[in-house]
Amino acid sequence: MLKKILLFLKKSKVAEKQESQEIEKQSYRKKLYEFISLYANGDEKRINEMYILLYCEFKQKYKINLQRLAKSRGYKTIEYAEQENYIGRLYTLAYSMFGNQAAELMLEFSNCDKREA
Repeated sequence: MLKKILLFLKKSKVAEKQESQEIEKQSYRKKLYEFISLYANGDEKRINEMYILLYCEFKQKYKINLQRLAKSRGYKTIEYAEQENYIGRLYTLAYSMFGNQAAELMLEFSNCDKREA
């Protein structure tokens, strides 16, 4: 009986860990989209271009062609990255690529507001 309880608890912990990892992946994906969307001013064409640029940069840095791998397995690129746990790296890379420029743009806009006042 004790073995069954311990086995049940172990399975519960594993299930909880998998669920939390899934939530973490979803939040990275959501954060990545929000970040790129904000940077691209919501323009769908520019968002797509930025994703392509991000995937190319990922390929250069990590020597992993996400687009080719995803296509050969029948997934969307972002879904494949999520499944294979590359989504965190993508988010970090996107922030390093676009983050400084986004911060500079926000600073520039805030300076414009101050000059107009």
